[in-house]
Amino acid sequence: MPLHVLIAGGGLSGLCLAHGLRKDGHTCEVFERDSDLSRKAGYLLHVNADGGEALRRCLPDDLFELYAETSRKTPKRRESIVLDNHLNVLSSQPHFGPPNEGPRPHTAVHRRTLRQILMARLGESFHPGRPAVGYEETERGVRLRLADGSIAEGDLLVGADGIRSAIRTQRLPDVEVVDAGIEGIGVFGRSPLSPVLARALPPILLEGFIIAADRSGSRMLLGAFQPRRVVAHAPAAIAPDVTLDPIDDYLMVSCSLERGTAIPKSSDWTGSTAEEIRASMLRAIDGWHPALRGIIER
Repeated sequence: MPLHVLIAGGGLSGLCLAHGLRKDGHTCEVFERDSDLSRKAGYLLHVNADGGEALRRCLPDDLFELYAETSRKTPKRRESIVLDNHLNVLSSQPHFGPPNEGPRPHTAVHRRTLRQILMARLGESFHPGRPAVGYEETERGVRLRLADGSIAEGDLLVGADGIRSAIRTQRLPDVEVVDAGIEGIGVFGRSPLSPVLARALPPILLEGFIIAADRSGSRMLLGAFQPRRVVAHAPAAIAPDVTLDPIDDYLMVSCSLERGTAIPKSSDWTGSTAEEIRASMLRAIDGWHPALRGIIER
């Protein structure tokens, strides 16, 4: 018997679930708190075999093909590589998860690209700007309360609304949320990876997911995003009804800051904040290999 499923949260998991339900003959509605779907948030997201095969199971064949072709080219070493601050290899290990082999293994995808693929074809069943605030169980199913005062009714409710889930809070009110605290801070960003720069970088920096560290505790994380096919052009050959934002090749970068650096709230940033953060990064990696420092300097 087909079900009508309400999904609170339109992130990657909620959207993937929506496609899986539709593929199996059910109907659904997705309620997402974010009303601005044009924001350029996000960066490289590693996908192991569990995640990739879940996408294969849930997505229509052409949307899965679009995901695979806009994923990162298969790197030379499909593992995490640990370097010291002078590019000497200290260790490496495969990514967690089941075997991930074949001519086109799951690698990594640009997060915004994946979300755009997952939003494709959901039509009026996807409701941005309408966050869930609570629910009521009824004899026939469930009634979902939304922030705008409206109600949605369905047979089943799935809470996929993130770490501050209103659904979980109501369902499990006594569960303690543990604040893990912060012992250090870093900033994630993207650095353009032009063909000229890619040729100039030491090859090891493009061979896998890179973790560089020194003896003082400063660290840098690097992940190259070079898709198998030009992202904006891929739909024309695979799924013409889908539009993807153009994404140039880049390095995902996270770098430690100098100890004691204060990061203001986003609402308090000024025109000089980004440059001050970058200067703090460079002080944290003073004396590192020029290629690593150059990535931050650029």
